[in-house]
Parts: sequence; C-alpha cells; structure tokens
Amino acid sequence: MNASSAYFVTIVAHGTMLVMALSEMNEYVMATLPLTDWTEREYADVETSLTVAISLGIACCVTEVVLLTFQLHTFTKAIFSMCLHLLATIFLLKFIVDSHPLYHFWIVFGIFSVPAMLIACLNPCMNFKLKEHC
Repeated sequence: MNASSAYFVTIVAHGTMLVMALSEMNEYVMATLPLTDWTEREYADVETSLTVAISLGIACCVTEVVLLTFQLHTFTKAIFSMCLHLLATIFLLKFIVDSHPLYHFWIVFGIFSVPAMLIACLNPCMNFKLKEHC
C-alpha cells in the first residue's frame, strides 16, 4: 500500500467518524449545556454550532477526496496529511465514546481538518508552473 492509498483510507475513516458523531448529536449537546437551567434557545444554538462544525469537517474530507482524484500528494505531504486525519479520527472516536462538549469538536476541526484541507488545496497551486501556461 503506497502513501496515497493510506491517505485515502484515513480520509474515509475521518469522514466516517464525523458522520457517526452527527448521528449522536444530542449527547454532545447535553454534554455542553449545564446540568440544569438551560433554555431551548441555548440547546438550539449549541446544536446548530455542532452541526456546522461536523458538516464543515465532512465537507473538508469530501473536498480532499475530490482533489486527490486530480492530483496525488508527494510522499511527505501524504504522510503528514494522513497523520492529521489519523489523529482526528482517534480524537473523534474518544469524543463519541465519552460524549465530549461542543468546543472539543471545534478544536479538532481547527487543528486537524483545516491544515489538511489547506495542504490539499495548495498542492495543485504549488505544482502549477507559470512558464508552461503563459
């Protein structure tokens, strides 16, 4: 198995964990809210924020898979992105098992999904040679 295949598998695993988290949202919303004295408005706000965080993570994974079909990463970029997705998958598994609060999902999104997405989006740009196209 080469680095691109392993990278693809870790993206799919990360996306799968995000979909699993999306199906268990009530537990994470309740883990974020105080035990008593919360309103329906607070519940809706937390649920919306969690939906946005998970949906953005899924969108990043889908975009990376689409970009992967057009251009493969170098070995170093693939390994680095694979490590980011692997760590995100491990943290999401822990969040699913232990029902973590909302801000943990945003931290995982910011630390793991955004850099991996930037690497995937900038990869074609870095390989674009201006002299060949002008």
